[in-house]
Amino acid sequence: MEAKIGNVLTIETEYSKMKAAKLIEDIVIDSLFLQLPIEWQNIIDEIVSGNRSTKRIIENAIDSGIIKVPEDSHLIKEYSPLFEILPSLHKKGVRVYCCQDNSVHETISEFLNEILLLTIRARLGKIEPRKWRALLEEEARMELELTEKCSIYILSKAKSKNLGIDLPKEILENLKTKGFLIYEITLDVPSKPLDLLKYRIKQNLIKGEQISDEEVAYYVKEHVHFTELIMRYGFDEAYRIWSQSKKG
Repeated sequence: MEAKIGNVLTIETEYSKMKAAKLIEDIVIDSLFLQLPIEWQNIIDEIVSGNRSTKRIIENAIDSGIIKVPEDSHLIKEYSPLFEILPSLHKKGVRVYCCQDNSVHETISEFLNEILLLTIRARLGKIEPRKWRALLEEEARMELELTEKCSIYILSKAKSKNLGIDLPKEILENLKTKGFLIYEITLDVPSKPLDLLKYRIKQNLIKGEQISDEEVAYYVKEHVHFTELIMRYGFDEAYRIWSQSKKG
């Protein structure tokens, strides 16, 4: 039987991951791949076992330094609906894996401080397209370089019926070349400005093209507007408002 892997497309909010959790509970799969650092696998294994409360497991991981606060705080909140269903998936025989390379997670955390500084300057009217491009190019290059490594890891764990959450497009394309049947389920369409900008930069890196300063500046201005919504409403509600404003 041909192995297949579905990819559930969500956004970085608790309500979007809740949709994913409800979906996953109603379908038959053998393996679930989460976009969480591989370093967290022991944490996920413990949550899956259901022997201790997720809250206690997370607290211990924070105390040990595996989960970092405040860097990982949003990630924990975002994934909480999925954590809740892991014990029931385990009872159905589903294996759950973290599949994000640790270096990606660490680099994203490091970039957050630089993005914050550039955002403050942008809010004051100092938009620096070349600095934004260089920063996001570095992140995009690293992700592209790790495509093969991440694909091989998924290949080593995959069974017949597999499902991923927000797997990068280039990893899915790589898995397709290795014989996987790929399908996607879109629950929410990403519209966060910096995500869209990084996707454009990544595609231009693949095609050998250069993204213009004007296009970078456009996305940075959109990012500033988005951060203003976050400061007013909090991340999840800001994303909901932003997504609605971009429809149609």
